[in-house]
Parts: sequence; C-alpha cells; structure tokens
Amino acid sequence: MASSLLDPRYRIFSTDHVDGFVGFRPGWGAIVVLGDPVCPPDEWGFLVNSFFASPRVRGRPIVFAATTRAFSRWARRRGMGTIAFGEEVVLDPRLDLCIGKAGAKLRYSVNHAARQGITIEQYRPELGVDRTVEREVQAVSEAWLHGRRGLQMYAADLQLLTGRSARRYFVARSAGTAVAALVAIRMASRDGWLIDELMHVPDAPRGCSEALVVHALDQLGEDGAREVSFGVSMAGDVGEMRGLGRWSQFLARQAFGVIRRRAHLDNRFAFRAKFQPLRVEASYLVFNPPCVTIRSLLAMMTAFNVSWHRGRTPAGSSGPRAIPSGSPHA
Repeated sequence: MASSLLDPRYRIFSTDHVDGFVGFRPGWGAIVVLGDPVCPPDEWGFLVNSFFASPRVRGRPIVFAATTRAFSRWARRRGMGTIAFGEEVVLDPRLDLCIGKAGAKLRYSVNHAARQGITIEQYRPELGVDRTVEREVQAVSEAWLHGRRGLQMYAADLQLLTGRSARRYFVARSAGTAVAALVAIRMASRDGWLIDELMHVPDAPRGCSEALVVHALDQLGEDGAREVSFGVSMAGDVGEMRGLGRWSQFLARQAFGVIRRRAHLDNRFAFRAKFQPLRVEASYLVFNPPCVTIRSLLAMMTAFNVSWHRGRTPAGSSGPRAIPSGSPHA
C-alpha cells in the first residue's frame, strides 16, 4: 500500500509531535485512510487523535482501510467498529513450491510455460538502468490495462518506475517479445519483498504468470529474502464484525457480496493457493464512528476507484494500480 501514497490524490497528515503520518483520501463527505497510521504503535493515540481533530477531517466519518490486526484491536478498544474483510498472502521464497503433490498444479503451469518457449529475465536497476527493459515493462502494462474486463479496483495509478532502485523487475518473453512482467518492491522492515504488479498481455501463453512468480521467488530467495507478499486483497468472505449494528453489518455483507461476484475473486484465490502460502494475515476495515453508511461505502469506492471496464487504453504510460496486486491468468 505504501506506493499508493505516491498518488497525488492522496493527502498526508502529520504533526510535529510524532515522527509519522496518516495517508488519506477525502470523498463523499467522508475520509478513507490507507492502512495503519505510519508511526510506532505506542504513538498511535496521539497521531490519530490529532488527525481526527484536524480541520480537514473533524466531524467527518472516517474509514481506515487495509489495517493490521494490531491496529484493529487498538481501535476496537477505543469504541470504533471493525470488519475483517481482507487478507495478505505471504510466501516463503526459500522453498521449492513445485515439488510433491502440493505443487502439482503449479508445476504443470510452469512446465507448460517452458514448453511454450517462455524465457524470463530479471532486471535490477540498482546495477544499471536498462531503458529497453523498462519500455518492455511499460508496453506490457499498457496492453494489460487495455485488456482488463469487468469490475476493477485500484488504489493509485501505476508507479512502475518510481523509486526503481528499491524494485526488481522480471520480464517473460515469448519468441523475443515481452508478454508478461512482475514488479517487486523491497520491504526492508520485513526482510522481504512485495509483488506490486503482476501483468500479462491478453494473448500471453498460459502459465506465464505462475512461471514469473516462481522465477521471482527463486531469485529473491537466493538473495536472502525471508518472505514475499502478494499484498492485501479482499478475503473469500466477510470475517468477524465488531462494534457494528445490524444495519451496518447488512450493508457490509451486501457490498462485499456484489464485489466478490463481479470481480471474480474466486479465480484470484485459486491462483494464489497454488503457491502454498507461508501464512495468511487478516486485514481490517476500521470505522469511526462505528457504523457503515452509504456515504462511507461510496468514499471507499472512490478511494479504490471501483469501476466497470470493457477494456480501455490508458493515457500516456500510467494507469491504475490494481488492488489486489497481482492477477491470475484469465
């Protein structure tokens, strides 16, 4: 989520008394905060209270989206409402995920890609900038965006080359032409990496996405990474709701059900399950005051740019950053 805060539509709140900030986006008379407050947990109280009292926020409904379990518990103790709505799938890059019965589906996809002549190259900008590879990544992203269909959600525009020194790029080619790309961002605090983007052109050979992830895991694991995350996405079902009334719970379940059906989330769950997750961490929505309203739902739809696509051509070289990051082969 951190790269999403680079989007100019998000605003930053900070105070001189805490070394940290809150990234948020206003809309529909409400406020959506992306993730936990960025500061030590023992300073959440001062930063959050200062944020609530700030002129741009005071009196508006506030939703913290994609928060950790720790922050949701902290917020619940202070009278806010919480919903377990999402999950972060974390992989172990040190394991061979293609062996044994558990790795059968993944092994089949990777072998199929290999039989189709797919080759994969890693690009590390900190070792030297390669404009040719960067143009290939941009071209894949534009074709991917143009071919997307159905309900789409994203938190911010693509930031493929921003902060490239902290990124790794993996490009899959078929007959010398780039057909898929994976972009990973370093998570120094967790000694790991985030799969920020996983993209393929509409007619890419099947197995490209799986082969890209496996290759990236192998390379990142060899370089000492302890974990690789797919990022936060919606879970298979709404989880525990705390501190919310019946009407709020009804609204939340209805909205979640529509998104799950329209966004074809089951395909995404099946794709990620192939990689035998090391762990799956819950992600939460936090509401202050503790109620779900039409206005707060509309604000979240605005913050995550929920829309229906029949395919589009992005303007220039940027486009939406998909949430969740990574997409299964359609």
